[in-house]
Amino acid sequence: MKIRYSTDGELSIEGNQKEMESFSKEIYVFLESGNTSHNFELDAEYDPFPYEQVIKQMKFSKAKENNIVINGYLLTFAGENIFFESIADNIPYDVEETPYHNHYDSISFPQFIKPEAPEIVFEVI
Repeated sequence: MKIRYSTDGELSIEGNQKEMESFSKEIYVFLESGNTSHNFELDAEYDPFPYEQVIKQMKFSKAKENNIVINGYLLTFAGENIFFESIADNIPYDVEETPYHNHYDSISFPQFIKPEAPEIVFEVI
């Protein structure tokens, strides 16, 4: 799975069907674990083009306020269980044709995403 970021506020999370399914399931594993946070080391040895930056680490953190923050090479998802469930449920992986993408942003999910948060594009390759 590759995660890339553009300074214009777009975040691309890209993988094949198996990788995207694993990502979705990993969110549920985190929720069921009872842990308050979970860190991921990511493959960062690729060209981020057409984006500017590769995300090297990702963190899930339970919090009272939903938020998506990029700080340097770290992507943090923080929020309540329903926020993480919404993300997991919207990660495409069981699509009939690839490539395929969908958007997870403040327009489609205003109850979870702040307008200033990065727009997420989930891409199945």
